[in-house]
Amino acid sequence: MQLSAFDEDGGGDVVDRDAFYFRATVDSGGGGGGSQLYKFDIAFVTLRVRAVRNVPVRMMNIRETVITDTHLLYQTFPKRTEDSKLFYLLEAAPKQGALLLSFADFSRSPSQPRRLKVGSRFSQADLMSGHLKYRLNRKEYSPVEDHFTFVVQTERGLKSALQTFKVHYVPGDADVDITLESLEVEEGAKKAITNKYLDIRASDGRHFVFNVTRTPLHGQIDVLASNKVDVMRSNTSFFTSSEISEDRVVYKHDDSESRRDVFHFVATSDYSYSVRSASSDFQYLAVFHIHVILRNDQTPTRVVDKVFHVVEGGQKLLTGDDLRFVDLDIDTRPEDIRYNHHAIPNGELVLVENPSQPIFQFTQRDLDDERILFRHLGSNFGRIMLWVSDGQYFVSTELKVRASPPFVRVGNNSGLIVQRGESGFLTVANLSVETNLNVRGKGIRFRVLDPPAFGEILKDDVPVKKFNELDLREEKVEYRNDEDPSDVNRATTKDSMKFSVEVSGDPEGARAEGQFVFHIFSESYWDPLVIVSNNSLLVEESTSIAITKFDLQVSEYYYAGIVLSVIGRGNAKQTRYSRPADRNRGALGSSRNWIKSASDCSSNLVFFLFLQVQAASSSVGFPAVDSDTTSLSPKDIIYMVTTSPRFGYLEIDPPAAFSGEEVGGAERKAAAAAAAKVFSTGKAAYPSSPYEVLIKSNLFTTTAKFTHALCFRSPCSTNL
Repeated sequence: MQLSAFDEDGGGDVVDRDAFYFRATVDSGGGGGGSQLYKFDIAFVTLRVRAVRNVPVRMMNIRETVITDTHLLYQTFPKRTEDSKLFYLLEAAPKQGALLLSFADFSRSPSQPRRLKVGSRFSQADLMSGHLKYRLNRKEYSPVEDHFTFVVQTERGLKSALQTFKVHYVPGDADVDITLESLEVEEGAKKAITNKYLDIRASDGRHFVFNVTRTPLHGQIDVLASNKVDVMRSNTSFFTSSEISEDRVVYKHDDSESRRDVFHFVATSDYSYSVRSASSDFQYLAVFHIHVILRNDQTPTRVVDKVFHVVEGGQKLLTGDDLRFVDLDIDTRPEDIRYNHHAIPNGELVLVENPSQPIFQFTQRDLDDERILFRHLGSNFGRIMLWVSDGQYFVSTELKVRASPPFVRVGNNSGLIVQRGESGFLTVANLSVETNLNVRGKGIRFRVLDPPAFGEILKDDVPVKKFNELDLREEKVEYRNDEDPSDVNRATTKDSMKFSVEVSGDPEGARAEGQFVFHIFSESYWDPLVIVSNNSLLVEESTSIAITKFDLQVSEYYYAGIVLSVIGRGNAKQTRYSRPADRNRGALGSSRNWIKSASDCSSNLVFFLFLQVQAASSSVGFPAVDSDTTSLSPKDIIYMVTTSPRFGYLEIDPPAAFSGEEVGGAERKAAAAAAAKVFSTGKAAYPSSPYEVLIKSNLFTTTAKFTHALCFRSPCSTNL
């Protein structure tokens, strides 16, 4: 027999199979026996730890039990490990009891088993010999669910996954009378937990301590003082049976719209009233349930407030997209919110199923089900006065109605952020249409005029050039970027599609066009910005000092093309700033628009830096605004001063740094000379420039810092 061994995996470090070839030759005595080449395959099987048995222990009115191999049995497969060399490593000990391990050797007393802690171990042989016991910490008068976790390992380090062993305890008959009833409390109110709801009476004692192991989610437990007015322990973690008997334990609801609440507790003997004995070894675990009676205490609130547009002399459905009120009371349904109105100055409201009869009362459910139709009659503008009620509270509002010739226009067009090589869905949250025609859903049609350059538009995984508003509402339209995430050299940061939108049933053919932008970012886009430097500056009175990247700098892992957002100090409103096309000196202005929707903010990043300039306690705060490119130029990072210094001002020297132009060559030398002049004389090199004082615009770029052209001036006068 001739052998030839080889490694089929090509010499890899981890081999899961092998083989050898052999040739069998039959010796016929004449030397002419034939032979054939055969292959013999060898497969290597990984050794694993498997659970043969993991059966929970059930204790029926007993305090201690033995855990044996009938409950726990693990082994290695396919090769078996000796029971004495297979160990259980304790990862988490039981909470209501303890694991006790006795010893097989006679050098230790069998009556003094060792209590196992986290990190302790026992073997499979200990289980088979009955050396492991589970013992309750106290005499339990309630069902107990306990467990401990472990891993099984061998001497060679082979480990199993984390395993759990459960223990169930059921108490028997005992001379203990326990009252545990649910408490009813009104929303936002408080109520005492008396003996009617929670009480424990034992033949050998009536004094217990209730420790709260899991606090209520929608309220808190307070213990009152002896006058039952003042709170002695707010949001307490324990109370006593005596405090319950004196009606001093109170549950207070947090006024949330929650129907029920619970808290978990464990009751033990109060040793302050009795010495520790067998009769005082008491423990009871339970859950106290609280039912909340909800109240109608919320007034209807308007969440959709906009002008209702309709064609002159035409009609249009009035839906929940045009008018919507909600009630924060959890029991309030859309049909419970009712609208009432009187005469309408420029039209009438009718039911779709009965358009001949005007209506003066309808519900939010009618609006959501598209059952209300508005007919235009009279002037082009009017106000419908509405009284809205949830059955108890009333509010008044108005619905503005404007009639005009047929139109269609793009409403929300906030774009979509997509990870490079991934996909995202277009919805009405980022692309919507406004029209005064009575058409919705399939009647509003989109057509792709210029498809994306770095991806494609799909509907149900099929490339399309047409879709409708209903597809957007059902999130069926998908943009899929086809770039390779690993190819950074050919990566782009923006894609777009040009589209048109038109509506059916319009004889005049109203139509609109728009461009939808896809922002393509790599995975690192979602990583947080890193503040490289944010150091304090010391400036002498009546002198200036340059603010450079060593004092204030953010890591330059940004992306270009994102609209810059700035949040003002102490103002809940948000403003938007954008870089104008004109980059001449002083042209870096601001176009301010209030951001009103979440979609506006979804594509913007706002991060704050605070620069402390120490001159008579003067300070200024800069929010760092990011843009998006893998090779970022200093002029692409813009800072806006949100808090001006109290005892000085900032100035740009030279003005070229403020205009956003790169300062290089002779300009850079001039900037350095200007900075040196500022340091030596404390006077600006370009006093005639209106753009060097930042108070007028509150904007500067990183170029100003890199060229040492950003300075802080402190006036000579100290009486500020």
